Amino acid sequence: REPDMEAPDENSSSKAKQLARDAKALGDQVVKEVGRVVVGMEQVTRKLMVALLGNGHVLLEGVPGVAKTTLSKAFARLLGCQYSRVQFT
Repeated sequence: REPDMEAPDENSSSKAKQLARDAKALGDQVVKEVGRVVVGMEQVTRKLMVALLGNGHVLLEGVPGVAKTTLSKAFARLLGCQYSRVQFT
């Protein structure tokens, strides 16, 4: 016998859609605010948000002078996160 599966009601579906819209708006606002400090790093900023939501770590690679540290500091300050950096070659 298969377990009884109830179809999601419209109210829970509506709440999920609203939550998704709110998350998208918040993500867009974060990208906009970080963009005031660092120009042209929108995709990297979105990937930083994914790592934050996934409780992950980030390795930013690139040549010197492309604003990796500035980006990560601005992102952390904006969201009230703890910031730490390890530098190595």
